[in-house]
Parts: sequence; C-alpha cells; structure tokens
Amino acid sequence: MKDFAQLLEAEIPRLRRYARALTRDVVRADDLVQNCLTRALAKRHLWQPGTDLRAWLFTILHNQHVTELRRSGAYQMTVAIDDMTPVWSIKPVPSTCSSCAISEQPSASWATGSARRSCSSGSKA
Repeated sequence: MKDFAQLLEAEIPRLRRYARALTRDVVRADDLVQNCLTRALAKRHLWQPGTDLRAWLFTILHNQHVTELRRSGAYQMTVAIDDMTPVWSIKPVPSTCSSCAISEQPSASWATGSARRSCSSGSKA
C-alpha cells in the first residue's frame, strides 16, 4: 500500500494539469483529480504492478470526466434543423464566357478573392 500511495502521489501534478486542460476550471479540475484518486485507491487491486501507472490514472481521470459530462447533459444538446443558421453561403461567380457554357459553381479559389476560371476555349471567365 505504501509503495502504491507514493507512486500515486508522484502523479498528482500531472493529473492536475490534465484535469485543468479538460475542464478549464481549477475547482472542477481539483474535484476531478480527487475523484480519480479515490477511485484509484478503491480499485488498486486492478492495477498490475509493472504496467504504466500514469496511463492507468489518466484513463480513470478521463473516464470520470466523460461520466460527469454525460450526467450534466453536456452531450445531449440538440438543435432543430429549422433553428440552425447557415455558417456560410456560396455566392456563385457569374460566367462571362460567351463561347461556352460554364456552370455557375465557384472554383476552389473563391475564398481568396481570385475566382477566375478558364473555359475549354481558352478564354478567362
């Protein structure tokens, strides 16, 4: 037990950094680490000596975080399609080529402002 507790204590700073990155909140991160350490102590019989303790602890911490998110309803956000607004709209570049029929779809360079296309007759649109 004493060896396990010392190994566990050595990983606390890394767990805190990871928890802060996950939650972006110091208080929630500390609660998450405490829950992780409590669970690790309760389940220490499942850890196999000689394996990576850090990976095992990070897995527990991550799974605790996901469980908390699910319980809080953060993963259950739904939006009706009718309520959604388009993120962006494509404005077609009109064709000025009279010798051929170029479709009204913009080229891949439309976002850069250089929406110039060439048609099969060699004229620039």
